[in-house]
Amino acid sequence: KWSKATVFLVIASVALFVLSYGNRSSESETSATMKWLLASRDSLTNFQLWRLASAPFMYSGILQLAACLLAIYFFGAYVFRRLGLAWFAASYILCGAAGGLASTLIEPQRSFEAAPAAVLGLIALCGLYFPYMLFLNRISARPFGAILTGLIALSTLNWEAGDIGYAGQFAALPVAYILFRLEPAVQKM
Repeated sequence: KWSKATVFLVIASVALFVLSYGNRSSESETSATMKWLLASRDSLTNFQLWRLASAPFMYSGILQLAACLLAIYFFGAYVFRRLGLAWFAASYILCGAAGGLASTLIEPQRSFEAAPAAVLGLIALCGLYFPYMLFLNRISARPFGAILTGLIALSTLNWEAGDIGYAGQFAALPVAYILFRLEPAVQKM
């Protein structure tokens, strides 16, 4: 189930999570690391486009980290083996960038992490490439992906605050479909 790419994603995700949450002075304050790496409207209007590539490695909390790492474990290695390193990395970053960008367009006053979007892209790609593959010897990729997508969605939405910005994370799904359709044509070149 593990591949070099998924091991790297897990290590990078956990390390950045510890770094970004470990150096806060209070629980309600955003750390300097998070301010520097998250996607926001102000950073994008100032042409700090590299934040679209760093936001897919950022998480909002431990529940979101756990749900995303579970999805990376189950789906990431299959997508990596199908796509190879270059397409896998491009897919992860492009899906995350689309989610971060859409979230900042929905709620321009906030900064967003985009790891849920990147992982939703991996789930979608695995479901598209391997729709009938069984996980846990019982459940196929599409319903299992839908269950994990629901867990990720629940881990991102702040229902009490009426937070709708995270709905932009689902912008990763059409990007994953476009990459799915585009990949065979590029491989033939």
